[in-house]
Amino acid sequence: ERRDLYEQAFPLVRDAVAAWGLVLRRGWEVYPSLIADGEDPHGYVLEGTHAVLVEFPGWWLEVDGAIGLVADAARNVERAGLVPILAHPERCPPVAADPGSVRHLAEAGWPLCLNGPSLTGDHGETAERTAWRLLEAGVVSIVASDAHGFARPPRIDAAFAAVSAKIGRAAALPLFDGSAIPWAA
Repeated sequence: ERRDLYEQAFPLVRDAVAAWGLVLRRGWEVYPSLIADGEDPHGYVLEGTHAVLVEFPGWWLEVDGAIGLVADAARNVERAGLVPILAHPERCPPVAADPGSVRHLAEAGWPLCLNGPSLTGDHGETAERTAWRLLEAGVVSIVASDAHGFARPPRIDAAFAAVSAKIGRAAALPLFDGSAIPWAA
């Protein structure tokens, strides 16, 4: 039922935002166990890219070995010839406990993607603190809205302003326009 609603709504929304000069593409987050357990990641490619958005388990889920699970999923995405984008690490309890624990993922070439609202405290103090620590450590490649509807709209303007104020507009822009990662084109 949810998929049918998406299929019906997507063309309408895509056409409506095109009038504003925006290009809306199909995409979704995939839970890492789906990809880590061998499901073909090609079914989850973000439209117009060679990327798969793999989400870190958040605070609302208790997952043993969450970082390892994400790493396994990223390896499988990469083996399929795709780029894993690792979503909202700042909302994962093991990452919040030790932000350095994801450095090896970034060093493997797997872009870490922060939620913009985390940088402005909209996802709580722990996510905010962790997001800034990851950004300051230089392991973040992109910031996105993680919009989920009316309650979480696709707004990252406040996050862009905060990051620009801290590191400068020129350094902030690639994190928000996607140019810091190879899949954007």
